[in-house]
Amino acid sequence: MKEKPYAGSSNLHYDKAAGASVWKIASVETGLSNDIVKLSIKPASADTYLKFDGTSNNADVQYLYLQNWSGNTFTKEAQNHENISGESVAYTEITSSDNVWVVGNSATPTSYWNGEVSRFVTYSKGHGYAFYTAEDASREYQALLNEAKVDFNAAYTTGHNYYSEIKPVTLSDAAPVTLTADGNLFCNAEQTKTGTDDSGMTLSNLVDNRDNTSFHSSWQDNVAAAPSTWHYLQVNLAEATSFIDFTYRTRHDKGPYPTIIEIQCSSDNVNYVSVATFTKDADGLPQANATSFSSRVLVLPFASKYIRYVVKGNSSGGTFNGYPYFALSAFGLNTYTISNTSASTDPYDYEFNSAYYNLLATAATINEADNSTLLLSDVTPITEQLTALNNKYGVYASTKDLDFITVDPASPKYFAIKSGRTSQNVGDYWMWTLKSCEGGKIKIESMADATAVSNNVFTYWSMVRDEATGFLKLIPYIEPSLPMGYTTVGDGENKLTNISTTSGYVSNLYEYVPSGNTDYPYALKPAGGSTYVSNHTGTDSYMGFYNVLDDAGTYFAVVSQNPITHIENLRTLNTALKNSGIGALKESNFGTGLNQVQQSCKSGYDDFFSAVNSPLATQALTELTDDQLTTLTTRISNNPPTLEMNQPATGKFYRFKSVKHSDKRLRSDKSGNTLKCGDVNDNGRESIFYLTADNKLVAYVEGQYIGWNKDALADVGHAGYVTAFRCGIDYASYTIATVDGDNKRAIYCNGTTWDRGNLADNAHTDSGYDWVIEEVSWLPVGVSTAAGFGTLYSPVALGQTNGVDTRRIQAYTGAVADGVLKLTPIEGTIPQNTPVIFQYLTGEENGKVFLQVMGDVADADYANNGTEGYLAGQFVTTAKGANASIYTLQNGSKGIGIYKYSGANIQGFRAYLPYTAPAGANALRIVFDDVTTGIEGIEVNDGGKTAIYDLSGRRVSRMTKGLYIVNGKKVFIK
Repeated sequence: MKEKPYAGSSNLHYDKAAGASVWKIASVETGLSNDIVKLSIKPASADTYLKFDGTSNNADVQYLYLQNWSGNTFTKEAQNHENISGESVAYTEITSSDNVWVVGNSATPTSYWNGEVSRFVTYSKGHGYAFYTAEDASREYQALLNEAKVDFNAAYTTGHNYYSEIKPVTLSDAAPVTLTADGNLFCNAEQTKTGTDDSGMTLSNLVDNRDNTSFHSSWQDNVAAAPSTWHYLQVNLAEATSFIDFTYRTRHDKGPYPTIIEIQCSSDNVNYVSVATFTKDADGLPQANATSFSSRVLVLPFASKYIRYVVKGNSSGGTFNGYPYFALSAFGLNTYTISNTSASTDPYDYEFNSAYYNLLATAATINEADNSTLLLSDVTPITEQLTALNNKYGVYASTKDLDFITVDPASPKYFAIKSGRTSQNVGDYWMWTLKSCEGGKIKIESMADATAVSNNVFTYWSMVRDEATGFLKLIPYIEPSLPMGYTTVGDGENKLTNISTTSGYVSNLYEYVPSGNTDYPYALKPAGGSTYVSNHTGTDSYMGFYNVLDDAGTYFAVVSQNPITHIENLRTLNTALKNSGIGALKESNFGTGLNQVQQSCKSGYDDFFSAVNSPLATQALTELTDDQLTTLTTRISNNPPTLEMNQPATGKFYRFKSVKHSDKRLRSDKSGNTLKCGDVNDNGRESIFYLTADNKLVAYVEGQYIGWNKDALADVGHAGYVTAFRCGIDYASYTIATVDGDNKRAIYCNGTTWDRGNLADNAHTDSGYDWVIEEVSWLPVGVSTAAGFGTLYSPVALGQTNGVDTRRIQAYTGAVADGVLKLTPIEGTIPQNTPVIFQYLTGEENGKVFLQVMGDVADADYANNGTEGYLAGQFVTTAKGANASIYTLQNGSKGIGIYKYSGANIQGFRAYLPYTAPAGANALRIVFDDVTTGIEGIEVNDGGKTAIYDLSGRRVSRMTKGLYIVNGKKVFIK
């Protein structure tokens, strides 16, 4: 169909991106009122229908209603139009010979297509933007069909070649199923009407061995069964079967004859799958009276007890309740069994045998058909099914001769994996080992001998095929529900894991690759990937991927192992140890630093772990009884050792990095007064928090305590909440919780925002609650290079240099004397708790300068903090108070200087000046070492008490730039 708007023309597409615009007419009905033509239309390459709403993927038949524009039975929109010759004509001049149509929604249309270039819309009138003509697309359709046949032939040839590789199945003779209408034969649409016409056409007539009786599915209203679905016969078998065929005979005196039959099967009488579809054209379903049909043998996709014969088309087109009915005089079903003992016992061989048997039988009819009788919708689906099956078989064929792959899930094969690193003289038994309590990572570990390997349950693996793709899954014996997965596929370590708690999990499917090494013949890579499972970075690292196959770390051999009789109790013990978290502890977890367990806990842990760990990783494994394992499990669950983390020291600045989302840091957001996610590489001020002497966290930028509700900071003036730092689940991190009585709300990272969770007893298994604490050694201080000055109040001592010899700032203490703010330089380290004004010199990075955190300066107590006329500061933002007289460093009306502050809050981690100035004075001069610098353009209003002279000796009332004598002292104005 071609859309013909008056200003141009464009084809109607069902896939515009692919330029697909060829349609086929499925049905035509004429003779309707107002000369309307009723059409059903399909895309050329799909067995679906075009709907009035413009969608073309509808499985059920849909209809469009076309009316010639020249008709006078619908409301028209006045628009010019192209006629079929491409000439622009007035809409009133279009005649029936122009072959121009509008498309409506019914035989009495209330809506019409209104075609537009960029969208599909409808309109209440027949519109000039939606005139349509039809063009013969036979040539284009044939080109599409020829192209589709090329793809089909390739898939068909490959399928035949693969099918010839599969071990054949020889079947027994047919075993007819004895059918009874009141027993194992059922119909969902049985006609129970009695009378003179088609009386008594019940189910029993199908199995009475008489040619002159017949069965008819529901076709009149006064019947017992009127299903809203396809009519079908169902056979309930006494035993499941994998091979069937069916027979039937058409009615002795008339139809309707089945034209489309689908065979379905089920193992539970609930979930049915399609096995094969038969049609009158492709399979020769009889279309005459008293004619028999026998199907080919069907290989069911799985052993089934329930078989359905579903009729989806008939010769008359008649339906009941919207679905075609059918009539037969006889029906039969045969089952078969495998008779040859040489057939493969591998269920995958059987699965492919079944799939290829059925699919190639259907494909053969396409292969043998003349193109003139084919439709794209016949070819394309079979090509897609064959291609998918060929791909799956290709994966399977590469591994079907590997004897260590588990064929029967009920009898798994276990093996240990010996790394090719052994060939590089690193030891005789370096084995792939699951570190279940270390986040499920994989390492290669050295074993003393083969016995030690057999006694270590974490070296046991099995390998199974994924049912959907044929790729391989590697299953740890100790955790059979957690196959080995991976988080990324690129080169590098630390990417293999059991998938229980791993963030960023990608897949658990692997592809077998021959390594080419005689002693270590196997290798694995991610399905469809280009890197290889490897330990190329060394035996002390977790395994990952490497992009070179000829590295010994990518090779492996397998060592067969026997099942462990008490594996279930071992699994229970492992789960308890894993959930407790103590199984993840290593020597490096203990120490005196941040993110370590207190050294004082080490001896208690050693005593405990030596008792519970030995059955999992030593030769004692095979000697333990189930009772011993149960006792150990109980001890782990009920009496774990006491483990406490080293607490972060108060009076220091810290950052907090998420364990679950290692690319995120906790940060504050001044604009929203909240906590947010921040990039882990962001070293700015927003990601820094100060831990007070009473164990409360203060956001460095805002000077506000971490609050209680979800992701908020506490309001200004709030006294804050005590913060509890307790063990993370890896014992190398902390939970961070605000405390209010017995309630503790832990900060949680979900990757994009922050949340809170109640962890009264710290019980958790989600690492989203866990944080690595990083002490800040260089504090970023906000600066403006344009202004050149800033203020700072730091509760820790800070250096002024780059750590060597380049001074980054010059800091000053300050006090008011003789009506001016006199600044005194600090030559070395800025003492802790000392408010300062500083002058920026060099080293600015993105609006901040980094100052090194130093040890406390001895005897540097700033006693004047808060005293009138002295610089003051605090680390918590507080309310100024209505009557307080405060001066701060500002960029005011006269430039950068000390101005009276009118804001509501005094900012934390900044310096300010509490001072009551003479009436009317709104700014103070600043004196550096007896040379005064002021604010550009200051006008002093103090009742004439200040005597100001320029260098010519003239008294002035206002200072601009230059040198002045003020009350006998030199003053330089910038």
